Amino acid sequence: MAKESVIFMVGTNPNDPAQEEEFNRWYTLTHIPEVCRIPGVNKATRYQALQPAEGYPKFVAIYEMDGEEGLASFTDHTRRQRKGELPSFTPGPPFQVVWRLAYKKIGP
Repeated sequence: MAKESVIFMVGTNPNDPAQEEEFNRWYTLTHIPEVCRIPGVNKATRYQALQPAEGYPKFVAIYEMDGEEGLASFTDHTRRQRKGELPSFTPGPPFQVVWRLAYKKIGP
């Protein structure tokens, strides 16, 4: 039986609106490729809010993962980075993570 996909969504805002272009360039060209090299992370897509609203992120990245095993691989990788066991992701302009959520596919 095939694994049901999992998406991991990360909502972000750059700390300095003047660095938004640099933030987007770094996130798209550097950060996403680094994350997608983690086993179990298959793809990433970014979105920008059409109508930004107070308390909501302006940007959302959606990472498609190979089931809950892919999410576990990603989580383990980032845990090991925090412990210094693996190199950190390449730093970019300062930004705020507004929220992180994982969802399991339940329908077509």
